[in-house]
Amino acid sequence: MVIWPQKVCRGDEGWNRACALLQVLALDPRRPVTGRQFSAQQQYFESAEDFLVRPKIWVDRKLVPAPYYTYALRFNVSASVHGAIPVIDTEQLEEFKQVVSAALHGELSAAERKRWEADAEFRRCCAANDPMAEVFSATGSEQSQKVDRYYRQVREAIEASRQNTGYVAASLSRHEEVLDGLIRLGATLLKAA
Repeated sequence: MVIWPQKVCRGDEGWNRACALLQVLALDPRRPVTGRQFSAQQQYFESAEDFLVRPKIWVDRKLVPAPYYTYALRFNVSASVHGAIPVIDTEQLEEFKQVVSAALHGELSAAERKRWEADAEFRRCCAANDPMAEVFSATGSEQSQKVDRYYRQVREAIEASRQNTGYVAASLSRHEEVLDGLIRLGATLLKAA
């Protein structure tokens, strides 16, 4: 699922769906590796500003900064939010920074980052035949359980309603159905907050 908000404001349907998902899914904290960039150490997003990218565009045969920022919020499941914010629109920028900062430093995204860090340490320990690998493996599994709890909860609710009904499929729920359920759950959590 890809969400493309028209504007970053509470009145926009796409942004409301994105905010709902930010309540129940972890943001992927890893910076994407592009081109020939490689670092032995994984780079992580530290703030909402890190998600904002100001591309360069050609104007009158000159490469100049674009009059907008682009962003791509990727979740720990196959879902993402993409869009653009005009550089001069401070209201949209502040809304973006407030919502994304809260999600990035929230429990789910913090657990997702710990999971990736534990996984990197696990791989490092396995390569060195270090007995600490088991500790990092257990930490990664524990953090994974925290991160995926809402997804599992919604999926299990969908599948429980379909058991013993004669519905035959490899899985009793589709990913899109689970994401729609997560949006409803996230919207409910937002209203309660």
